[in-house]
Amino acid sequence: MILPPLPEGFYWGVAFAWGAIWGSFVNVVIERWPRGMSVVRPGSQCLSCKTPIAFYDNVPILSWLLLRGKCRKCGARFSARYAGVELCLALLSLAIGARHLHPGGDVADLAAFFVDFAFVGGLLAIAFIDLSTGYIPNAISLPGIVVGLSASAILPGRDPIESAATALAGFLLVEVVFIRLYKAIRGVQGMWPGDAKLLAMIGVFLGWRGTLFTLFAGSLQGAVVGSLAARRQAGDGPIGQVKVPFGPYLALGAIEYLIFGDVVLRAYRALGGLE
Repeated sequence: MILPPLPEGFYWGVAFAWGAIWGSFVNVVIERWPRGMSVVRPGSQCLSCKTPIAFYDNVPILSWLLLRGKCRKCGARFSARYAGVELCLALLSLAIGARHLHPGGDVADLAAFFVDFAFVGGLLAIAFIDLSTGYIPNAISLPGIVVGLSASAILPGRDPIESAATALAGFLLVEVVFIRLYKAIRGVQGMWPGDAKLLAMIGVFLGWRGTLFTLFAGSLQGAVVGSLAARRQAGDGPIGQVKVPFGPYLALGAIEYLIFGDVVLRAYRALGGLE
């Protein structure tokens, strides 16, 4: 036992605060990495007037609300994405904490929390970077593969062979089928190398079941959004094609499986008469 016998609500509150704090760092990654800037220096500052943001104006979620999304000095607006990412990661951390953090929990429970939290934090950063730039940074997906493989070899209930095999299969599926073969047939790429590495990272953490779910759910949700965007762009004219980055939908499908996968699998087995 490593976690003291405190009320579960205490652990959930700590998990929420932990996610909000790291959500602030994820915002820094989203903002700076595509620009080739350091995520460590300089400290948080207004992008308009370059004034350093004081610690009391840098409280996750709360500061954005109190300042109404504006810089205290120059009044420049901060995107609602800042508070949104912090809140999203806080809620995801809460969901992961509710699964792993319990009174009397052991080292494995705590380690599983940190591993799953790092996974969703990386997915969140990848999703927003891909949305804004169309690029999935190797600096997140490749270390993510290493972390996932290491965790699968150490944590109970995880199979390192399945993790490695699923990662390789996911990478080859995208690289061979959706990039090379698709381009040979259609003349354009259906997906990109960053998607292949992202799916490999997802496979390491979620195994083959989670990877299949991610592909299905991500494709479905991406197709729906792409179709709606094409209709909106076309207006009263013929519906055209809209390029939609696939990374955010892979990330969304992976997060959905991580949080709700047990429920989905039980429902599937019930519908198939397997339970």
